[in-house]
Amino acid sequence: GPNWALAQLRVGYTASVASARSVGGRWHDALRCFEAALTTLTGDFTDAERLLNSLSSSHSNVRLERARLALYSNNDVAALLEAQSVGGSHTTKRQLLDLTLIAAVAAWGCDRRDESLDALGKAASMLSSHGNTTALRYLPHAPLLEIAEAARAAGVCDIVDLVHAVPLPTRTHRYEQLTPTELRALAAIAEHGSTTEVARALFIAPATVKKHLAAVYRKLQVNGRDEAILSASRMGLLNPH
Repeated sequence: GPNWALAQLRVGYTASVASARSVGGRWHDALRCFEAALTTLTGDFTDAERLLNSLSSSHSNVRLERARLALYSNNDVAALLEAQSVGGSHTTKRQLLDLTLIAAVAAWGCDRRDESLDALGKAASMLSSHGNTTALRYLPHAPLLEIAEAARAAGVCDIVDLVHAVPLPTRTHRYEQLTPTELRALAAIAEHGSTTEVARALFIAPATVKKHLAAVYRKLQVNGRDEAILSASRMGLLNPH
């Protein structure tokens, strides 16, 4: 899965620095883009943005990872526009497959059903030709499966079994977007610490604070305040303190 792969990649960087070896040029940029992809998949959007900002925005791989970052950040419009804008002779077959799959998921999120199914059909043809099914591991699993089942029902293509075959440890997900009220409650709990103080700061009842925080914990898939603050900070939802 992405967490294990990311740990191994960073250990490799540390070992290279310790032994006075370096990785330069296109290989360095490719590794950084792969690190950004893994970081995005783990939900650390802030660090993924930092990595991509350190690379040239003109490179197709960087723009691909920006599209993936927008997709996982629940910005389907930006993901779709970015994915559709990348192309040309320098785009590899794997990049084109990734971009087409991202466009399919993003278009589905934008309620552009026909466009989504058309993109998935094109991706299915690429998968049939090249057999690079690992690309399916770099997309949020639930919406991809939903689109695949819709495409099967519509007779567009059938990659349902391929999506089901994605190993469980590699399946990733998107987090539900927090409402403005939930974001305010999360920011207040990070600043003030206690439910009573948050209620006083936001001029609402403590029971209402607890309701908002319960929704935050559910959406971020965490078990409490500290985990929520850490996860939200990594996702760029809270300003760094």
